[in-house]
Amino acid sequence: MRSFARGAQYNLGVMYLNGEGTTADPVTAYAWFSLADAKQYEGAKEGMDAAKERMNTEQLKTLDREVARISARIQRVKMGQQASTAENVPL
Repeated sequence: MRSFARGAQYNLGVMYLNGEGTTADPVTAYAWFSLADAKQYEGAKEGMDAAKERMNTEQLKTLDREVARISARIQRVKMGQQASTAENVPL
């Protein structure tokens, strides 16, 4: 199950990076790659670098906050809690 989760996190990073099925968003892509990297998923670091290359200065400033926001949302989902609609966290 764990390898599936980290693979899914990596794949979400790819989708957000390339705009596959969603609007391209390098900040959200970076967040998903970062979560996969925390689980030592091969290729995640390269994804993080690719996402950073597509960001402007303002986007670079939001990385830590975005990773924390998505991580918190994942934890709530794991615990069976529903996120508030105000969060609008891309999953």
